[in-house]
Amino acid sequence: SYSVTLGEGNSYPCESRDTFKLHSVLPFAETISLLSTRGDPISTLVTCDRCLIVTGLTAEHDTTIEISDIRYDIDQTRFIDDETQSRKQFSLSRHNVLNDCISIQPKASSQWAAIGTLSVVWKREGSVQEYTTTNVSLPTVPVVALPVFLSCTMPSCGGVFSPIAVQIGIANISSYVQEVDLIAEQGESFMLAGHKHLRCKILPHDKEFLQYHLVPLKHGLLSVPLPNVKLLRHPDVESAVITNKLIKSVFIKPRQFNSS
Repeated sequence: SYSVTLGEGNSYPCESRDTFKLHSVLPFAETISLLSTRGDPISTLVTCDRCLIVTGLTAEHDTTIEISDIRYDIDQTRFIDDETQSRKQFSLSRHNVLNDCISIQPKASSQWAAIGTLSVVWKREGSVQEYTTTNVSLPTVPVVALPVFLSCTMPSCGGVFSPIAVQIGIANISSYVQEVDLIAEQGESFMLAGHKHLRCKILPHDKEFLQYHLVPLKHGLLSVPLPNVKLLRHPDVESAVITNKLIKSVFIKPRQFNSS
């Protein structure tokens, strides 16, 4: 603020205001992913089944970042984790990626469960400032308790137009009778032969099987078509969650031609 004097004794107060846009510079960018123990991305957790929290840190500018520690504050009332108390010290420079992971296991089902918080203790290299802690919220995900367990038995490789025997086993691991509707899919790279549909009631701790053949139509590493599973007593459980542990790929050898 300032004042302007016009003539004798005539003073007028004035005020000037300017607006500036301040762009904050983040020291690093973080990516947090949930993976199954086989490395497949997942969005729904299953009770008594471990999964991985994979954290990636990427430097956002040319200054090297000294990371003193990476800590996971997991909600112990909902999850079991394998986080140790040892400090994790790293240096993060531009164009480098720092990856860290831990495994967790849900204790009980929940519509939405907040996993916890990730804390990164850091400072710029050579800086006299004290270490700063950046807190990032871990994902909030649904947790389901599956009453059945699926298994798949099939060879790891095959040949073009040679039938591959597939056996899908579904076990009732609950204390109640489960009514299951299971439909085999053939996908775009296979033809299907044999029983395609199984609908039954499974007693507690009992098991049923669906057997069929897949005939590959081309060679290479092919994605195995997963069956469509419906639990009639639990219609809210998605088929992708039930079939997450099944075999997802098979290698098909090209057809050989013998010249006479």
